[in-house]
Amino acid sequence: MKKIFTLVALAALLYSCVAGSDKSQENEVKDIQGEWAIEEAMGKSTAGGDKEAVITFAADSTFAGNATVNSFFGDYRYVAEGDSLILDHVGMTRMMGGSMEIEAEVEKAINALVTVELADSVAVLFDKDKNQVMKLRRK
Repeated sequence: MKKIFTLVALAALLYSCVAGSDKSQENEVKDIQGEWAIEEAMGKSTAGGDKEAVITFAADSTFAGNATVNSFFGDYRYVAEGDSLILDHVGMTRMMGGSMEIEAEVEKAINALVTVELADSVAVLFDKDKNQVMKLRRK
C-alpha cells in the first residue's frame, strides 16, 4: 500500500510539473499574439511608407502583415526556452510602390530573425548573431 501511495504521489508531482511548464509556455506564446506596429527594420525607421508596417501573430500560429507596400504571411512558432521565434512558409505579394527601400529592410528582417525579447508593449527581434533586426510596438 505504501508503494502505491508513493507511486501515485510521484505521478501527481510529475503531472503538475509538466502541466505547469505547458501553461507557462502558453502564457508566453500569448504575449507575442496580437497586432504590432513595425517601428524599425534592420536599424531603419519604417515611418513614411506607403502604408503602416505591421505584423499580427494569430492564436492559430499564423502571422500576417504589411511591409509598407506588400503583404506577407506564414506560420510561426514561439519557443519559450531560448526565446526563439521561428517563421515558416513565409510568402509575400510582389507589387511595386513608393517605399520599396523600407519594404526591402522589412523583408530582410523577417528572413533574419531568430529570437525575440518581450517587454511590456515592445518586442525586439534579433538575428542569429544577436544583432537587432526589428523593433515592434504593440498596437
